[in-house]
Amino acid sequence: MKKLYYGSFANKKREELVNECIGFIKNDLKVVYILPSREAMFQVRRLFAERLGGISNCWVMGFDNLERLILAGSLDQSGIMSELEKSVIIKDVLGRLPIDDTVFEKVKDKPGFIRLLTEIIRLLKRSNILPGEFFQIIQSLEGNLFRKCKSIYNIYHGYEEFKTQKGLMDIDDISLKAAEACVHSRIFKDIGIIVIDGFINIDPVNLELVKKILHTYPDIPVYVNVPFKNTHNQEFVLGEIIKSFEELGFERIEVEEKDDTVQDNQLHTICHALYSGSDSIIVNPETLYISSSPCLDHEIRAAAGRIKQLIANAGITPSDIAVVAADTEKYRTRLIEVFTEYGIPLNAKKNDVLLSVPLVKDIAALWRMAYYDDEWESAFVSIVTSKYLLPWNVLAHENYGNNRLFETAVNVLSEQHDDYFEAFLNSYLGEVDDDSSRMAMENYINTVRAFVNGFEDLGNAVELFKEILKAGDIENNILRMYEIGLLDADLWLRDITALYKTLDFFEGLHRIYKDYQPDAIGIEAEGLVQQILSGLSVYETDDFTRDQGGVRFIPPDLLRGQSYDTVFILGLNEGVFPRKGDTGDLFDSYEMRRLFELSINLRPAEWELEREKLRFNSCMASARNRLYLSFRTADEDASIMIASPFIDEVMSVLDTDSRKSIIAKPVSMRERMEFRGEPFSTGEMIRKINLMHIQNALPVNNLPVTDEITDRLKYPLHAASVEFAREFESEFNEYDGKLNQPKIKQQGLKYTFSASQINRYARCPFLYFAERVLDVDPEDDTARRRMDVGIFYHNVIKVYYERCKDPRLPDIERLHDIFDNLAEYLDLTYLPPSLRVYALEELRQVLERFIRHDAENMARYNEVTGCILKPIMLEERFVYKLDGDRAVITGIADRVDLEIDSDGHFTGRFIIYDYKKGSINGIKECISGDDFQLPLYFSAFKNILKEAFGIPHPECLALLYYSIEKLNRDGIIRNDIKKALFEGKKGTKSTPEKANMELVLSWAEQEAVKVIEKIRQGYFMPPRECPKGIFGCIYDNMCRYDRARLARKAGV
Repeated sequence: MKKLYYGSFANKKREELVNECIGFIKNDLKVVYILPSREAMFQVRRLFAERLGGISNCWVMGFDNLERLILAGSLDQSGIMSELEKSVIIKDVLGRLPIDDTVFEKVKDKPGFIRLLTEIIRLLKRSNILPGEFFQIIQSLEGNLFRKCKSIYNIYHGYEEFKTQKGLMDIDDISLKAAEACVHSRIFKDIGIIVIDGFINIDPVNLELVKKILHTYPDIPVYVNVPFKNTHNQEFVLGEIIKSFEELGFERIEVEEKDDTVQDNQLHTICHALYSGSDSIIVNPETLYISSSPCLDHEIRAAAGRIKQLIANAGITPSDIAVVAADTEKYRTRLIEVFTEYGIPLNAKKNDVLLSVPLVKDIAALWRMAYYDDEWESAFVSIVTSKYLLPWNVLAHENYGNNRLFETAVNVLSEQHDDYFEAFLNSYLGEVDDDSSRMAMENYINTVRAFVNGFEDLGNAVELFKEILKAGDIENNILRMYEIGLLDADLWLRDITALYKTLDFFEGLHRIYKDYQPDAIGIEAEGLVQQILSGLSVYETDDFTRDQGGVRFIPPDLLRGQSYDTVFILGLNEGVFPRKGDTGDLFDSYEMRRLFELSINLRPAEWELEREKLRFNSCMASARNRLYLSFRTADEDASIMIASPFIDEVMSVLDTDSRKSIIAKPVSMRERMEFRGEPFSTGEMIRKINLMHIQNALPVNNLPVTDEITDRLKYPLHAASVEFAREFESEFNEYDGKLNQPKIKQQGLKYTFSASQINRYARCPFLYFAERVLDVDPEDDTARRRMDVGIFYHNVIKVYYERCKDPRLPDIERLHDIFDNLAEYLDLTYLPPSLRVYALEELRQVLERFIRHDAENMARYNEVTGCILKPIMLEERFVYKLDGDRAVITGIADRVDLEIDSDGHFTGRFIIYDYKKGSINGIKECISGDDFQLPLYFSAFKNILKEAFGIPHPECLALLYYSIEKLNRDGIIRNDIKKALFEGKKGTKSTPEKANMELVLSWAEQEAVKVIEKIRQGYFMPPRECPKGIFGCIYDNMCRYDRARLARKAGV
C-alpha cells in the first residue's frame, strides 16, 4: 500500500498518521517514522509518548539514521573520512591532474575553491550520479561548460578511485551502500508501516532506498505526508517530491481541510493566499507585525522586548515562542547575550567549534608556538599555565590555580634567554620543593620542548603530537576539576566531548600524513599548521547543555511542521532568507539551468528560490496566534541591506488599512540610542538614566533605581574622575598616555618590532598604543582596500622580476600574463560589476607605466656607470638584532638590486627599494626621526649580503622609496651616484657624501633604539601637533588629544 497525502501547511495529518502507527504497534509490529529535522522528531516522539505511554517498537529517525541501521554490523566507522580528509584528497587529485585536463588551473589555489568542488561532488552523489554516469550525461554539452564538467569528472573519478584503493568511504557513500544492502537487511522483519513525513524534497539517493524497500518488501505499507500545499505556489512540490513518489506508484490523496480551520486563523489565511496577488485580507497588528532595524543589536532587542512583554503580560509560556533566523550563526551569540541581559530563558542549542573550547585553545597553542613567531609569547604562557595540559601533581601543588605560574612565565619572558622553556623550568624548580611536582613538571616541559623543536618531519610531528595527547593526563584533569567544583556538569561534558573529538581530528590528520604523502601535494610546515587551526575552527563539538525550556531559537528548516503560539522571524533580508546557493561561483546561471535540464541538480537560483518560498510559508504556518517579521536596513559593516521579497509577498495580500497598521515606523541609528521606550534590563535602565540626566529631562531620583543600578552607576563617576585627572593635574599621568610601571608584551626581549611599527610610534605614540598594545582593530574597510591593491601591485612586480632576464628591456606581454593570473585573487566585489573591468584596466596601466619607467632608470644607470643593476632579492624577509641584543627588528624589503660589472661579477654595491602605492618620504623624514624604515633596512641587509653572497664590504648606493602610481623616487641617495639614478636635475637635492652615508644611517639606527626604549617605558602620549591631517584618524573616537592641555602640561 503506497499512499501520498498532500495537504496544506497547517493540516492535522501528522497526528492521524501517529494514531494509525499506534494501531500497528499494539499488534506487536514495529513502526519506522522518517522525518527531516530534530525538532520534528521531538514532536512526533512526544505524540507517541503521550498516546502510547512510551515509544517502544517505534523508530522515529531521519534517513541517515535508517541508513546506518541498515548497515549495522557491516559499517566500519574507522573507514569513514572526515571533511578534512575529503578536502585533502580532492586537493591531491586536483594537483596530480595534468594542466590540460582541467580549466581550473588559475583558481585551484583560491580560497574556497576546494570547498566548492567538495560541495559539487556531494550534490552529484546525493543525486545518485556516479562518475561514469556523469561522464555520459555531459557528452551532450559543448564549449566552456563541457570543459568545466570534464574537469569535474576527472576530479570526481580520481577521488572515487583513490577511496576505492584505500578502502575508505565518505558520508554520502553510506546512503549508496544502504540502498544496496536493504534487500538483505533483517531490520525490516516485523515492520508494520513506514511513514515519510515533512520533506520539501527528497534526494534521489534517498529515493533509491525507498524504491528498493518497496520492491523488496511490498507488503509493508509506506505513507508519505507532504503538508506544503499552497494552490498559488505548488509547481515546485508537484514537480519534485510528489512527482518522484507518483512515479514509484504512490496514490496521491488530497487532504481536505475544514473551512473554519483556516477562517478562524488570520495567519493561516495569509499562508494560503501568499503568491496569489490578492489584496483583501484584513489583519491586526497584534497578530502580524513587520519592523525594520538599523542594526542587528536593535533587531534582537526589539524582539526580546516584545517577548518579555508577552511572557509577563499575556502569560505566554517561553517554550511556546520561537525565534527563527536563517543565518543562525550571525544571530546566536548576540541573541544569547541580550536574552540573558533581559532575563528571558532561551533554548539556543549550538555546536561550538572546537577552537572555542578553552581545552582546545591550549592544545592549539602548541602548534601556534611551533610556527608563528608573533604568537610565540602568548602560546608559551598558555602552555606553561594550562589547567588541562599540566600534570595533575603540578596543579594540585598550586592548589588548582595558575596565578603563580603565570607570574613566573611573565618574568621569564621579560628577560633574554636562549631557551625559555629551560628558564621557566629552572625558575619553577627553584621555587618548589615537592619532588613529585618537580619531576612531573620536568617531564612535561621536556616533552613539549621535544615537539616544538622536532618540527622538520611533518608526519613525525603529527604522530608525536597525537602521542602527547594520548599520554597526557588530560581526561583525568577534567574529571578532577569537576570533582572539586572547578567545572560544573555541563562544562565537564563539554570538555570531555571536545577532547574525544580533538583526538578523532588528529587521528584523521595522522592518517592523511601517513597514507596520502603530503609532500607530494605540496603541504609544508606552514600549511600543516594552517590546516590544523582552520580545521579546529570548523570542526564542531556537540552541545550537551540540558534542555531547560525557554524560547526556542531555531533555523527555518527545524521549524517546519511545528506549532508555536508566537513566532519571530528575524533577518528577512535579500540573500539571507531567501538565501543564495553555494555553487554559483563555479557556474553561471545559464550553465546551472542547462545542467538542471540534464537532471544534474546543483541547486540553481530558481530552484533554490522555490524551495525557500516553501520554507518561509512553513515558518509562517507554524505561528498560531502571533507572527513578527523583521529585517535590517544595514549590515554590521554599515553596508545597505535590502528587505526580503517575502516581506513584499506578505504585504501584497493585505488590504490597504492593514498594511498601514502592521508596519512599524523605521528607526534610525540616532533614534535607537535615545531609549524612548521602556527599558527591559538593568543595562538599558542605566543607559536611560545617564541619558536623561545629561539632557536634564528628569531627575534621577524620580526613576526606580535598584541597588544594582546604583552600584553600576559608579562607573560614570569613575569616568568623570579620570577626565578630571587628565584635565586638571599639573603633570602628565597615565590618563594622558604616560603609563606608570607598565607590563606590556613589547618589554620582552624576544618581542619583534618592525620598521613600520617604529614609524607608527614616531608619527603618533597613541596610534601605536591603540594598534599594538591594546590590539584595537579599527575595521577600516577603505584602508583595507587600499592595502589589498598595494599587495596586488607588490605581487605582480615580484613575479615579473623573478624571471626577468634583462630589467632594462620591458616585457609587457609577460607582464600582462602575470597580471591576468594574479587578478583572479584581487577582491573588487565592493565595486559595482560594471566598474570592475575599468578598475582592473586602470591597475594594469599603472603597472605597465611602472615597469617601463623602471626599465628606463635601469638603462640610464647602465649607460652612466657601465654596470647593470639586477633585482636579486624580492620580498626578502629579515630579522636583525638592533644595538646588540637590545631589540629585535623584523621586516620585508620589497627589492634589493645588486650591481654587476661588465664581466658579470657582483661589485658589492647595492640599492634597496621599498614600494609605496602613492606618496613617499625622503631624506628629511629619515634624518628628523619621523621615518626609520630605510635606515633599518640598510643595517639588516648589510649583514645579509655578507652572509648570502660572501661580499666582505657591501656598499650601499641608495635606499629609495618608489611610488608605483606616481613614478617618483626619494630617500637616502649617495651624492656621487645621483646622476646615474636620475635624469638631469630630477631627484632630491639633499644627498650625503659617500663618507657621510653610513654616519647618517648609523645615527638613525640609534634614534630607533631610543624610540623602542620609550615604548617599553610606557610613553604613549599624543604628539603636541596631531598628525591626522584632513583625512582624519581611525582612532578619533578613542583619542583624548587636546592641544591646549598638552601644551600647558609641557610648560609651553
